[in-house]
Amino acid sequence: MLEQSKVSVAIQANDQATLDILINKSTQDPDSLREFLQHLLVHSAASQQFHWHPELGWVHPTVILNSVKNICGLRLDNPSLPLLNYAVEIARDAQSSPRDSDWRKVSEKERIKPLFVMDFRQALANRDIDSALSEAAKMLLMSDNKSYVLEIICDSLLDQFDAFGLLTYSFYRSAAFCPKADAHYFVSSLIEFILGPESIAKSNLEERTIHPILFAAVQRLQSSESVLQSSFLKLGELNSPDFSENGGGGNGTGLNKKPVKDIVTAWKSGNPETLGMMIKGEAKSGDNSWPVTLAEARLIEGEDMSPFWLVALDAVQYLVREGSGWSVTDLSGLLMKEETIIETEEGNTRQR
Repeated sequence: MLEQSKVSVAIQANDQATLDILINKSTQDPDSLREFLQHLLVHSAASQQFHWHPELGWVHPTVILNSVKNICGLRLDNPSLPLLNYAVEIARDAQSSPRDSDWRKVSEKERIKPLFVMDFRQALANRDIDSALSEAAKMLLMSDNKSYVLEIICDSLLDQFDAFGLLTYSFYRSAAFCPKADAHYFVSSLIEFILGPESIAKSNLEERTIHPILFAAVQRLQSSESVLQSSFLKLGELNSPDFSENGGGGNGTGLNKKPVKDIVTAWKSGNPETLGMMIKGEAKSGDNSWPVTLAEARLIEGEDMSPFWLVALDAVQYLVREGSGWSVTDLSGLLMKEETIIETEEGNTRQR
């Protein structure tokens, strides 16, 4: 159980010296890296900083850290210190405030009763926070599947995927990555928000078209080992976005372009075709670590980089690697249009 971990304590105390030691230790081997990222995710899960993003729906520090976790996993033999330091800053800004543990107490009488998933689904439908937490506590206690509660939440909000999809997917995958004993942090935080007054959806997929970043979440859900995978396949009916409106593709013609030597130079060229060609070359060589190299370079150079650019980077690397029906040039264009993916509406933040 990661409760009151050294990482969390150091973040809360703003103890940079200890954090530096823990960050360096995390780069020693894949297990240490995994544990460090788990600490950051658990710490941030208790944050109530939910924001509305006009293209991505509801977002949270967990959305960003889940993407950082995915990117870090692409280069396990040489973990990126700049990325890990950036992740710590995201966790520090999350202002974690865990809920008290009373909601997780299940009486002996309740333990011997049959467990009905429909009771939890009904509590969600009724927007009854107390009942939802009570049913979730029983499911967390009695189920061997540490992320089942979050899978059900994902499923219950499929018809509002544009508003809640990236958020619920990120919580689900983060909980699956972390120890079972810490799943309650993700569950309580998400239930309190989605059933609270601030979370009323701003759209309901009337046109069945979503942002490519959300589409990556769709594909990941559909390829997951979730017991609700058949339900997630319903999302296959969604339409892909028009890149002419979403910043993909760019204006390059593919003519008279000078060859570039690396992924960073390709990105700096500002031409999606140039970047796309470099990404395809990296993929052909079997090297999937190019997102780490690119993110690391931007951080080292001290660029004013939005955390949502990392979410886009994670989505692009996944869609390129797994296939999406879009050209690599189109996907590369998303990384050239940072201003289209970084803005969240001011004032749409919920804090306990």
